Amino acid sequence: EIDKKDVFAADYYGKLMEAYGDAEVYKLFERSILSSIESSDDIVKEAKSQAELIKKNISAQNGAAGLDQLEDALISMGYKGLDDLEVLYQDMTKREVIVGDYLEAHYDDYVKGYADAYKPRTVSHILIKMDNPTEPSEAEQEKLDKIDAALKEGKDFGEVAMEFSEDENTAPEKGSLGYMDANTEYEPTFLDAAMKTETGKVSEWVTTNYGRHLIHVDSTDFKDFKSDGQFIMNITKVQPKALYNAIWEKG
Repeated sequence: EIDKKDVFAADYYGKLMEAYGDAEVYKLFERSILSSIESSDDIVKEAKSQAELIKKNISAQNGAAGLDQLEDALISMGYKGLDDLEVLYQDMTKREVIVGDYLEAHYDDYVKGYADAYKPRTVSHILIKMDNPTEPSEAEQEKLDKIDAALKEGKDFGEVAMEFSEDENTAPEKGSLGYMDANTEYEPTFLDAAMKTETGKVSEWVTTNYGRHLIHVDSTDFKDFKSDGQFIMNITKVQPKALYNAIWEKG
């Protein structure tokens, strides 16, 4: 019933298609599917943390105007507003799990060709910052030598990254940069080295505008990143049907 009038589902669908087109109908369908799936405690906790961080950062950078823009964006996506930001992050995680499971079940159809072409992987790195990476100072060279010596002694790459890396964001996480592939927007020298390094191996020192890096390829196993948000985003740009078919099959 709409506005006190009985309407057949087929007629309602036709009106939606006429007014909004495929994209909006799909959006409604997807929201319905995702909202029907219960969020685990871990998903709820992580979504709350992400939502609070985003609102805090936007408020600090753009004030009330920034929060208003965020609310408008959420409403345009079919959510009620800022109060639904946590729900958005829950939905994103559930979508990634759904698509990851679908891709695993249809590996040959979607993932194999992508993996051959783009070499998806997870990587970690150690960074020594330098003003002139092509000519390290005596102190900088000493840092490089200490790292080389530690790894040669057999110390774990992640532990060495925590001790020596000057990337403040990744050092506490054992140098982890997470998922990447040939489409990732890294400096060409870094990207090339990361793509050429074998699983479990460490690259030679790589020079970028930031300084010198060592790169460790943590995994090239699809199961280790099948539900990673960046992987899902990258592969569905190339294979958009994977997203739609995964949601449709779940429904």
